[in-house]
Amino acid sequence: YIKQNKLSLAEEHAKLALQAAKAANLRAFMRDLYEMLARIEELQGDEKSAFRYYKLFTAYKDSVQNLITVTEVAGQRLRFETEKKQTEIELLKKDAELKSSLLKSRNYLLVFSSLSLLLTLGLLWVSYRNYKRIRYKNKQLSDKNSESSDQHKMVSELNHELTILNKELRSQQ
Repeated sequence: YIKQNKLSLAEEHAKLALQAAKAANLRAFMRDLYEMLARIEELQGDEKSAFRYYKLFTAYKDSVQNLITVTEVAGQRLRFETEKKQTEIELLKKDAELKSSLLKSRNYLLVFSSLSLLLTLGLLWVSYRNYKRIRYKNKQLSDKNSESSDQHKMVSELNHELTILNKELRSQQ
């Protein structure tokens, strides 16, 4: 309508669209419609009305810009918080992995220590059993040795007696 220079129709449609935008609280559309109304009023020669619409356009422009800025800041804050949480999650995962590997190494150490203890106890038991067996064998050997020694003495005495008897016999012959 503005290009066709039908300014009254353009103003009427712009005001209807403005009412609909106000009802739906669409600030960006309201900003654009106030700019269009300021242009229409300026083309119609009503500078006072054009200035009033331009001031409203500027206010809504700032409002929309503030909303955009607030939205961007909120988005940036959300991204930051998300990245922060993700970093914390990754650190917790790494900490859990580290604790898990530490626990595994402790378990291996515990198993190794237990096996070493069992082997040591087994070796001690075998050593003790062998010690008792050797003591028993030594006692038997000692007993046999003393018996052999007694028999040796007896044989020696008998040999000595035989020698004496042999001497007597020679002397009698």
